[in-house]
Amino acid sequence: MLPADVADYDTEIVLGFGDDPERLHSDDIIHLGEFVLEAYPGVVIFDQYNVDLW
Repeated sequence: MLPADVADYDTEIVLGFGDDPERLHSDDIIHLGEFVLEAYPGVVIFDQYNVDLW
């Protein structure tokens, strides 16, 4: 579920990754997401491919 004030967010960071069908870089992507969560308290990460929030 999105935070109630999500419409008030005024900054967007886009992290783009190419296809990784062999999942060779899954750990790297997860670590990067965890870094962003720690570095930016209150951030919402939306995974557009899995339609999921972190």
